[in-house]
Amino acid sequence: MSSGFLSFVKECLTNMAPENISLSRVNYGELRYLEAKMPTLENQKIQERPLAYEFYHQARCRWGNETWPEGKKFVIQAEVNKCYQDIRNLNKCPDFLIHRKTSKMGANFAVLEFKMTTNPLRSIREDIEKLASFGDILGYKFLIEVLVGNSRAVKSHCTRARKHFGLRPDVHPQTVLVLGFDPQQREIVHEESISVSLQSV
Repeated sequence: MSSGFLSFVKECLTNMAPENISLSRVNYGELRYLEAKMPTLENQKIQERPLAYEFYHQARCRWGNETWPEGKKFVIQAEVNKCYQDIRNLNKCPDFLIHRKTSKMGANFAVLEFKMTTNPLRSIREDIEKLASFGDILGYKFLIEVLVGNSRAVKSHCTRARKHFGLRPDVHPQTVLVLGFDPQQREIVHEESISVSLQSV
């Protein structure tokens, strides 16, 4: 993993503005038609989309800075339609694609996905498999899953995901980097590489 690029991703995460990733503190109890949903709404102070959009904002503001000056040679694209780079049986687009500023083959650089640890493990495994597909089939070099939650939840999901992706000795796996990010503390709380072979999933 390019140390400059990885440091850049961490810098963008840890500099996100809390007010831009937290939901409104509206008193949902005053809205009668939402009373049935109130327990769920109270627990969803932070959600994936607002957090991912704030990451994009931080990345664009810092693009090509001293942390990752090579970034000037690249472009970041958000939620590219899945039909753009079709992978069979892959029915979701990634959150972010990063390419070199060229249409030539080999320009694919990085794929990033964001996922809350409140999601079921199956959903997180599917994200990791998706990232591995982009590396295996389309040649993306850096595959990053940002798991959003506290340290305990992130480590638990990583342990269970790693056990799920057991490898045979004759396969050549893709390496997916999992970054655990705690938005309350604005800290990277875990970092782990998980090897994934599409032949074993």
